[in-house]
Amino acid sequence: MRVYEALAEAIPEAGIDVVFGLMGEGNLELISCLCASERIRYYATRHEAGAVGMADGFSRVTGAVGVCSVTQGPGFTNALTALTAAARNGSRVLLLLPDTPRGEETHPQKIDVPAVVAAVGSTLVDLTDADAAVDAFATAFAAARNGTVVFRMPNDLQKLEYPGNSTRSAPADTVVLTQALPSAAAVEAAADLIERSERLVLLAGRGAIAAGAKSELLELANRIGAVTATSLQAKGWFDEDPYGIGIFGGFASSLGTELIQEADCVLAFGASLNSWQTRTGELLDGVTVVQCDTDSTAFGRYAAAPTLALHADAAATARVLAEELARRGHSSRGFRNDDVRRRLAEHDPLDDFVDESTEGNLDPRAAVIALDRALPRDRTLVVDGGHFTGFPCMYMSVPEPAAFVFAIDFGSTGLGLGTAIGAAIGQPDRPVVLVVGDGGLMMSIAELETIGRYKLPIIIAVLNDGALSSEAHHLRIRGLPADAAYHEVPPLASVAQAVGLRGLTVATPEDLAALKDQDFESPTLIDVLIDGDVLADWFASFARRAAEAGHWT
Repeated sequence: MRVYEALAEAIPEAGIDVVFGLMGEGNLELISCLCASERIRYYATRHEAGAVGMADGFSRVTGAVGVCSVTQGPGFTNALTALTAAARNGSRVLLLLPDTPRGEETHPQKIDVPAVVAAVGSTLVDLTDADAAVDAFATAFAAARNGTVVFRMPNDLQKLEYPGNSTRSAPADTVVLTQALPSAAAVEAAADLIERSERLVLLAGRGAIAAGAKSELLELANRIGAVTATSLQAKGWFDEDPYGIGIFGGFASSLGTELIQEADCVLAFGASLNSWQTRTGELLDGVTVVQCDTDSTAFGRYAAAPTLALHADAAATARVLAEELARRGHSSRGFRNDDVRRRLAEHDPLDDFVDESTEGNLDPRAAVIALDRALPRDRTLVVDGGHFTGFPCMYMSVPEPAAFVFAIDFGSTGLGLGTAIGAAIGQPDRPVVLVVGDGGLMMSIAELETIGRYKLPIIIAVLNDGALSSEAHHLRIRGLPADAAYHEVPPLASVAQAVGLRGLTVATPEDLAALKDQDFESPTLIDVLIDGDVLADWFASFARRAAEAGHWT
């Protein structure tokens, strides 16, 4: 048995049954073995970034480690943007990376892998001894349960004989129960601040979800009369709360923004308070902020330091804080009154703007609302990067936070297709809706064929304005010609049909209305022709703040 054969046997022994990859010289033996295994489903991609993006999407919706492989040198560098995005998200991704043979310093594909891995924020585990190959893989797999890992396998070592046992399994997950309580003094201080406040917003992020704090936070919100909100990544978590206002920050609804601006206190649990959440601090100006997080570096990382920092578990903190307020006899209706409840129940996003749709130039806001209402509700929503990003974030729903995948942790465009494929494979019973711009689609269009080849349950909505819209808006704001940001787009419905998808073109309000009668059981691309001059709220706010700061004219 060769080392690559031992690794191919060790992979399913570790409980891995899905691997994404693109074959090259360095991993062809390993991938051939995986393809021959009855215990592995191997998905071949068209680009290395797609392979890593698929592992990332798979991990985000399942919570399991997403495993992928690309070849050395240019294969690795092609994958770096997706690898960086996965690392920035903290995704559980394991990249099986071959490397040039040891000692061949002049090999044309040799690069400084350790330096590159460190630069993109991943962890490197090296295969250094053929005898310990399976142990090294087990170490890499265990490490990937905590983040993104690159397992480097020199090609000469892969081909050596493996004398050991290939059936050793990776270590089991370590269960860590966080029950850190804030000090009694901190609880009293937080209760004092709450008692002095009249209009509170309770904001939950991914840290609160990880703590399983939902019931405790809702109980606290009821006691103090707070509306509930989430970070973007926790989208949908409080949707059943009649006093839930949706996303807090740059992607908030008009009514949500109005209520946030009326608040005098924000309680943030497991939310970073980054510039997107706070509109670069604007939403927290003059507001009492109580921030609870298990990460002590979270306080003041992005915005000004909170009024009170609670370095503790979200669920435990919410529980003891509610108990302290009950002991004091404090209870407030605050925002939780009939008027606010009615306004939230009756709010229709279509009332927030004048629909500017014309034939061939649909208002992207109206288009996305129509898509939200026409496409399957129990879906995974994947959003690519671009100016359009705010529209699906604001106007499209998800059944739970795990069904929302925001594929731009690195601020990148073009990773959505790969991420959506991984999400569809990870949750095959839930159709994936990918919203992408024409620019992002064209950057990764080869993976359309992957969707058609595997007949994956993915609906791709392309918001197509024939431009790199963020760049076009940036250029215009700076007083520069925007011609270079515009490009010709091929007939996308025809392209989709050529690779095995159903293709639709939506160009009129009547076309939008007809979407509700469509059957979306087969892979489908919807080319939505939008008006690129409609400025997203988040971008308009960003431009206004930049102009006020004197950055732009």
